[in-house]
Amino acid sequence: MRYVGIKRLKSKKAIIIAASVATFMLVAIVAARLLVFDLLAVSGHSMSPTIRHGDRVVMNKLSYRYGKPDRGDIIAFNVEDGRIFVKRVVGLPGDLIGVRRGILYRNGKRIANEPYVRFRPRSRRRRSYKPSKIKEGHLFVMGDNRALSVDSKDFGPISYRDVIGKAVFIYFPPRRVKTIIGH
Repeated sequence: MRYVGIKRLKSKKAIIIAASVATFMLVAIVAARLLVFDLLAVSGHSMSPTIRHGDRVVMNKLSYRYGKPDRGDIIAFNVEDGRIFVKRVVGLPGDLIGVRRGILYRNGKRIANEPYVRFRPRSRRRRSYKPSKIKEGHLFVMGDNRALSVDSKDFGPISYRDVIGKAVFIYFPPRRVKTIIGH
């Protein structure tokens, strides 16, 4: 009988240790989620083919705490109606940005080498944006699927204050798992 009592005592200690480890891990995950990263489900086709409808994306919230977004970064940001958009940064403060028939012009030069951009040749939704200088503290963002994207062409430059983080990883669906690299 004594042997059974010792075994029972050891299993209680194991349960307490396992519960403590699980609690610590849960707290660490919740804290990381609140402070370091966020998980987003992408709805829509504006970032296709880079990020597709239904992809689940990890956003690094610390990316811009000590630095600023750069051209090519894919960022998540809040819009006025409470939604979150995911778009690519194409213009920084001081840049003169214009869009004609869906083609980006930065500082008077046509930006022709954007390998991630998708156009629909027959699309009538190729909106223009009158050339204007991006103010300090703002970014010009566009979707990779320019013909379908609602972006800075439509609502203007966004403020740094609205940026949530940088898209770094697609974690779902399994066949699409990959690191997202800005261009």
